[in-house]
Amino acid sequence: MIVKNASKRITKAIQHISYVTCLGLSVSAYAAHPLVSEDTGTQGVGGYQVEVNTDWLKDEGVKSRTATATLTKGVLENLDIYLNMPYALSEPNGFNDVSIGLKWRFLEADGFSLGLKPEFRLASGDQEKGLGDGRSGEALSLIAQYEWGLGLGYLMWVLSAIVFQILQLKMNHAVISINHQLL
Repeated sequence: MIVKNASKRITKAIQHISYVTCLGLSVSAYAAHPLVSEDTGTQGVGGYQVEVNTDWLKDEGVKSRTATATLTKGVLENLDIYLNMPYALSEPNGFNDVSIGLKWRFLEADGFSLGLKPEFRLASGDQEKGLGDGRSGEALSLIAQYEWGLGLGYLMWVLSAIVFQILQLKMNHAVISINHQLL
């Protein structure tokens, strides 16, 4: 009985330390849905995923709200295709620039995987109403993921290197995150 109670306390302590560590290491570098980073997981042949989210922004007194729906379909076990449709809920309202893309996991071995995620943004929003910027663009993400077991669950390191090139505007973002999930 004493050993069992001690084991429970040690397990709880490790869980709390893990959560505090993950919270302490989390930094908002690049916010993307559903998390701040991307993983190499795909939907599998014939699988579907629907993501719906909202963003609320207040910048220098200007408020905006955007709802985004993303439909993803698994084409192969390691290849997804997706359509991302943002809709401005605040005035002016309407569809912003939509994007289409792929996620391809091209390497998977011993808990390590690599993927590429090209995305093409289409100038489909009404620029005159302030919905979109009137320019198409592209993005390419390199996704590296490593998972290892710890007995209590698993930790997953995800590195997403995202390079955007929209005409002459270039922005570089890198995200490293630690995700902890108990089994």
